[in-house]
Amino acid sequence: MRAGWVVVGVVLLLVGAVLVFVPLIPQPDHTVTYGRTGFTANLTAYSLTGSIAGTLSWNSNATVEFWFASCPSTDCLASSVKVQTENGTSGTISFSYPSGTEIAALIAGGPAGSTATVKLTLTEPTYGSLLILVGLALLLVGIVLRRKPSPAPVTAPPAQASSATPREASSPAPTAAATQPPVAGSK
Repeated sequence: MRAGWVVVGVVLLLVGAVLVFVPLIPQPDHTVTYGRTGFTANLTAYSLTGSIAGTLSWNSNATVEFWFASCPSTDCLASSVKVQTENGTSGTISFSYPSGTEIAALIAGGPAGSTATVKLTLTEPTYGSLLILVGLALLLVGIVLRRKPSPAPVTAPPAQASSATPREASSPAPTAAATQPPVAGSK
């Protein structure tokens, strides 16, 4: 098993899961005005789970009736609409819808000219799904790969058998002076 591959795979799995399931990616803020403008967004992305999670926070300058609507197509007027209503000056709505769902936010009641700032935060299921797949692949590679076999330890070669007799083996080795021929003119 290659520990490095496994560690990187696990980290990618965790980051991918966070991107798929935890709303972290802020979208630009939008202002909705009572009787004039609303906010719509189409939730489209590839997701392993098939859904996109998010939160929609709103903050108004007056007490208003705030509507959050969702519908399963890109035309909320032509399909069934689910509406969630909140009253007050602020709120947060959490949701998880299939990809392709359209969401809308508007002020349905309140003082004339009242406005609300809408902050949408979404998950990132496309990149999260890719990271999960790559992390899973690296994790499997790390588990399947075997370690390289360590080289065998180097040992000294076995001592060679001597052909000397035991008496010769115990006698001291001749010195260099004893094996040199006498030099001419020396005693």
